[in-house]
Amino acid sequence: GLSGEESEEEASWSGMRTVAELRRDASKPVPVNKDSLYKPIVRQTRQFNPIPVPASLEAKLPFKSKTKNLTKKSKTGYVAKRAVVLEPGEKKKMAFLQALGTVRNEKKAKRHAKQQEKTADLQKKKRQTEAKFDLQVRAAKKAKFREMGQEQKRRDSGR
Repeated sequence: GLSGEESEEEASWSGMRTVAELRRDASKPVPVNKDSLYKPIVRQTRQFNPIPVPASLEAKLPFKSKTKNLTKKSKTGYVAKRAVVLEPGEKKKMAFLQALGTVRNEKKAKRHAKQQEKTADLQKKKRQTEAKFDLQVRAAKKAKFREMGQEQKRRDSGR
């Protein structure tokens, strides 16, 4: 109680055992959550494209700073180099598709040329109408200024 003396009951009292004590007594290891373990981060080394330097600027650079001519890797591998042997049916199909593509491209080119011609004609007509309009506007301005001048003359002579 309050006197500072502990009763027998209080002295013999011990609380519940902790998880650590229970594990030690049962000789069980601490469970390890594998997601909580630290793992080394593996990153790919980044490869940056070379910075393009204009030829005019490169000519002025000292030799040490000039960009070195890097040999380009050939993109054609074994599969690309390997010859493709087509069967007769496939050959016919490929030829037909190629012919279709050619016809389509020719039609497209014709259409494009026609469109260009049309645009040129429209531009020409537009220029002609603008020229006509300019002449009319000029004539109207000329007449207006002539009248203004005559009006001014009358006013000045009237004084």
